[in-house]
Amino acid sequence: MWYRSLFFSLSVFACHAALAGDTPLRITDAWVREAPPNQEVRAAYMRIYNDGPGPRRITGASSSEFRSVEIHRTVIQDGLARMVAQPEILIPAHGEVVLKPGGYHLMLIGPLKPLGSGDSVTIRLQLGTEVQQTIEAQVRQGDGSAADHEHHHH
Repeated sequence: MWYRSLFFSLSVFACHAALAGDTPLRITDAWVREAPPNQEVRAAYMRIYNDGPGPRRITGASSSEFRSVEIHRTVIQDGLARMVAQPEILIPAHGEVVLKPGGYHLMLIGPLKPLGSGDSVTIRLQLGTEVQQTIEAQVRQGDGSAADHEHHHH
């Protein structure tokens, strides 16, 4: 009955790995808003799905195409839209979070090269202290709505 012991060991290992947050996040529709070349700030948006059994946290991000990347959220304060830095984004178990204009987004600061529509940006999401997940976001034109990120005060 050695196979029962092996099956049990593998089941415990798989369960531990899933609870430890080893299930990658599923990212769709990742994009960066196109901006004039002299603009120092861009915004990245995406849909983030957590198919795992426990909550996941994005605790930071980075990109080799920008000096820094911060997690931000748009809030309306005294009738003005303001960007407020956030320590993390929590994605519930079997849930999703949408980064979109007027809500949560990644603030891309200090582009290191010109980026235009059709280019892609590599973004590394920090998931806790030891795990990173790399995604590609396409640069595209914004929707021009009132939630247009580059026209608000920080």
